[in-house]
Amino acid sequence: MAFMKKGRVLESDATWTSYRVDSDCLRFGGFGEIYAGVEVDSRGRARRQVAIKVSEDPVTWHGESYFGLLLAGNEDVVSHLDAFAIIEGTGRRRRIVYVLILEWMDDGTVLDALDGTGRTLPDSEGQVKKQIVKLLKVLNLLHSSGICHGDITPANVFFRGRSLVLGDLGIAKQSLNGKPVELEGQTPPDYCPLDVVGFTWSLSEDTYQVGLLALSLVAGQEVTSEEVCSEVLRSLDASDHFKGWIRQATLGRSQRFNNAGEALDALTAPPPTPARAPRTLQGEVIVFTGRLSITRAVATKLARKAGARVQSDVNSNTTCLVRGDASPLQIGDDHSKKRYEAERLMRSDQKIAYMSEAQFTRLVNK
Repeated sequence: MAFMKKGRVLESDATWTSYRVDSDCLRFGGFGEIYAGVEVDSRGRARRQVAIKVSEDPVTWHGESYFGLLLAGNEDVVSHLDAFAIIEGTGRRRRIVYVLILEWMDDGTVLDALDGTGRTLPDSEGQVKKQIVKLLKVLNLLHSSGICHGDITPANVFFRGRSLVLGDLGIAKQSLNGKPVELEGQTPPDYCPLDVVGFTWSLSEDTYQVGLLALSLVAGQEVTSEEVCSEVLRSLDASDHFKGWIRQATLGRSQRFNNAGEALDALTAPPPTPARAPRTLQGEVIVFTGRLSITRAVATKLARKAGARVQSDVNSNTTCLVRGDASPLQIGDDHSKKRYEAERLMRSDQKIAYMSEAQFTRLVNK
């Protein structure tokens, strides 16, 4: 049942401001309904358009009011203009309706743009990265205080002109001990990592959703967790560095960015510098990637004869990545999954050298 009827005027006892409901319910979810409205003066004349969010749930209302106040004045967040409660009826019919007055986002959401009904999407990788950096900066403000957003989906990221703006803090929650929180509601399952159980959420899940958002923007289509795969990344017209960042953002919890600060640093910093190639293979831990002129079995035999240990995948023990020619199955122009993994570990200060097949051949014949 809708909380509000079109034409109703709401009086705020917090700011002594009046608002008129100007539409039927536009959008509803587990904790509230959204209406178009206007702020009106004492004569009922419209001053500005607003969004009116109403709910009967005090917990999410208090939380969204609080987080909106914390971010007041931040141009990369949908502005919270007012918050108040209305008591209706008496006795058993008595109920409290909680109201938030929000900035009206006339340019729509990222989901609208992806559907072709809203603004034009950013037209280059550089523009997408610029907007993702802005979102990560505001998300880092939340994460630095232990606050999880919990619902960063294309429907909750808005356009203001050509800039992306973060909205809907309805299920955001704060942890004072750094541990995952239990959200009051659940983000849509398609945007929920497979390793999340129930309503448990950590800061890294927010960065996962930003990774999905970046992938959707650069691909020009809505991408959800079921579609995050090598095939989607390989089809992108984007740099290896950006593809690698998206890949790390959407990995499992133990491998993806722990928080927005880490994700921001990785996106804005240049690619990590490999260690100097070794002068001997004795004691090195090697992984082969790409197409070699010899079989992997022969290459492995030569490496072991030269005193190296060979692994099938890059991990915390890897010291050297031997790179053959590009494979048609790799994600980037010059990046295989193994190289992306090597760069992820290098960002954590692990020293890994790169070696061409020619360098490898010289060392095994040395």
